[in-house]
Amino acid sequence: MLNECQFIGRCGQDIEIRYTTGGNAVGNVNIACSEKYTDKQGNKQENTEWIRLVFWGRLAEIMQQYTRKGSLIYVRGRMRSRSWEDRDGQKRYTTEVHVVNMLMLDTKSSGSQPPPPRDDMMPPGSKPATGPDNVGEPLPGHGEDEPLSEPVPPPASCPADDDDLPF
Repeated sequence: MLNECQFIGRCGQDIEIRYTTGGNAVGNVNIACSEKYTDKQGNKQENTEWIRLVFWGRLAEIMQQYTRKGSLIYVRGRMRSRSWEDRDGQKRYTTEVHVVNMLMLDTKSSGSQPPPPRDDMMPPGSKPATGPDNVGEPLPGHGEDEPLSEPVPPPASCPADDDDLPF
C-alpha cells in the first residue's frame, strides 16, 4: 500500500517544538495550501486547506531554526490518524502528516530574507534527535554522520539514447 502525501504551503505559525523523555525533538506546525480558480460565473475564488504537520528529530530542529510564520515550504510525508481522550472525557480525533522530507522554497529574490538561526529554543545539553519508530536510530537521510551520497551514473552497458519504451 502507498501512504504518501506532498504539499506546498505557507507556515501558519512558528513551529512548536517539544522533546520526548528520551530527548528526541518533535515539532508541530500547520501549513495553508491555497487553490485559486474561476467559477462558472467568472468570479475568482480561493480555497485554503490547513494541513497539520509533524516533524521528528533533526528535521524538527531545522524547521525551528530556519522557518517562521509565512515561510513557504514543500513537504512529503505519511498521513496518520490518532485519537485521544480530552480533559472532559470526550474522544478526539486528528489526522496529521508525519514529514519525512522538507524543502524551504523562499528565496532572496522573492523579497523575503531567510530568518536568522534560532538557538534559543534548544534545551541545554540536548543530544541529536532520532526518529519516532526506531528509538536510538537517526531518521533515514537525516543522520549527522552520514556522508552525502553522490548521484550514480547510468551503467556503461546502457546507452542513454537507446531505449525500447513504446512512447
